[in-house]
Amino acid sequence: MGITKVVDIVVRIAGESGEGIITTGDLLTYAAAKQGLNISTFRTYPAEVTGGRSLFQVRLGTESHLSPWNSMDVLVAFDEEAFNSNIESMHEKGLVVYDPDLHSPSMKRGTSISLYGLPMTNISKEKVGIARTKNMVALGATANIHSIPYANIADVAQKRFKGMDKATVDKNVEAIRLGYEHAEKNSQIRFEFPKVKISPNKIFLTGNIAIALGAIAAGCRFFAGYPITPSTTILEYLSREFPKFGGNMFQTEDELAALSAAIGASYGGVKAMTATSGPGFSLMAETLDLASIAEIPVVIVDVQRAGPSTGMPTKTEQGDLNAALYQGHGDAPRIVLAPANVEDCFYLTIKAFNLAERLQMPAIMLSEQQLSDRAEMIDKPSLSRIKIEDRLKPNYEDVKKEGVYKRYVITEDGISPMSTPGDRHGIYISESLERLENATFSYEPETHKVMMEKRFRKLKKAENEPNMTRIYPTSNKKADIGVISWGPSEDAVIEAANKANKQGKNVSSLHILMLSPLPTKQIKPYLDSVDKFIVAELNQTGHLASLLAKTFLLESVPLRKTTGLPFTANEIFQRIMEVGP
Repeated sequence: MGITKVVDIVVRIAGESGEGIITTGDLLTYAAAKQGLNISTFRTYPAEVTGGRSLFQVRLGTESHLSPWNSMDVLVAFDEEAFNSNIESMHEKGLVVYDPDLHSPSMKRGTSISLYGLPMTNISKEKVGIARTKNMVALGATANIHSIPYANIADVAQKRFKGMDKATVDKNVEAIRLGYEHAEKNSQIRFEFPKVKISPNKIFLTGNIAIALGAIAAGCRFFAGYPITPSTTILEYLSREFPKFGGNMFQTEDELAALSAAIGASYGGVKAMTATSGPGFSLMAETLDLASIAEIPVVIVDVQRAGPSTGMPTKTEQGDLNAALYQGHGDAPRIVLAPANVEDCFYLTIKAFNLAERLQMPAIMLSEQQLSDRAEMIDKPSLSRIKIEDRLKPNYEDVKKEGVYKRYVITEDGISPMSTPGDRHGIYISESLERLENATFSYEPETHKVMMEKRFRKLKKAENEPNMTRIYPTSNKKADIGVISWGPSEDAVIEAANKANKQGKNVSSLHILMLSPLPTKQIKPYLDSVDKFIVAELNQTGHLASLLAKTFLLESVPLRKTTGLPFTANEIFQRIMEVGP
């Protein structure tokens, strides 16, 4: 058996939904994490309850900034269709693991791709005695091929299946062992990573779980939501964990009710959040405006999926930016943040709560399907370094002296003290009509003008929020080409730019984390340092490119993709090479 030393490898597991594709990928990922490797995953699965194709891809490496989606080195094909639909994405010197009980793949002449026939169907039926353990046979063999110790993969599986009856757990572990042993004897290739020092300060999280944990850390104690792919795991996680922190989770009849409940909880003095995807976010339009005009803090997580309408529920896209920026009637200020990775999901959720509370307005977190289930190793958050902000409260001694509580008092920065129901000297009515300083509704033209300006002064204040962009490389060297992106395309952009620079190009990249308001003071110096710009985004009409053109009169080269899949580093690299010089 030949051992190939590697520092970076992409593994794809593909097959029919129901065959345990996602479970296989999850367990392989957790076992690799036990070795201290950096990890970035991607998964796609059908929207139907039964049937359809599933795919799990994991990138393992010793480097940081691993984009999850690129040409693969190893394909584990559960059937002929999995082989046929994925072989074109293989690296020219890759390895295909296939099931000879189901098909015999034929390779094009001249290819250097290696084949390893793993009789997973036969082993599971004849030796284990349970056909559904086929995926565990594949897991054991794949672990062996990547030099993951058997003890690690068996331990991860036993923990995953904890709660099942002992006989079932034993059969699954037996299937893993048989697959591991078969690969040990029959696979002609094994990949081996250098030993990595395992840090106790690392944790393994997905994007959605990081958002949920960020909400808990920020002090959120009320969540209302309606299940919708791909945001549902936030609701599910909080339903289990919230009671430990004194929080309440409320599953509503629809998304409109979810945001209404969250606004009501926030009005009552509790930090509140809801989570949804594009179709549900559309239903929240009028209620979003209510939070804006009533100046009630609330956090809304929109885990984007491919649209419009129902679209492709289990595929990724960045098609909701315009909705997040402009959805609603009238001018209603809101904060819009977009995480790029799992660590961002945690810290930007806290940032969203801090901004919502400080500015008393809705804050929207724009995640997306590819990030929702992406698993990464991140540094364990240091809670002592996290600053938690709360809304400005009235000084009730001053209120008693004045004899009236002015909930919407005009201030220089637009922020007015917000009382909690039950405060004796802080009683007010919060409704959707325009109002005077004391919350009495008013239809006077001058009142509307003054109050509109007040609300937007708060948004202006947020423009100075620090660290809302990231630039690579960090030097001030003038670049010929700049790649601008938002959301989880960042790692693919960095990888592509690094590759282009190694080939003599002069490329830098700008990644924007806050989209409303745009951090113009952080963006403008970068724009002045670059000659040509590529704006990479996963939508048809160039939402970010239009926003930058409107704000900075920026002319850019588009790079857009609407297949429901993330950018690969190679796609971005090719665009860079086309732009020149």
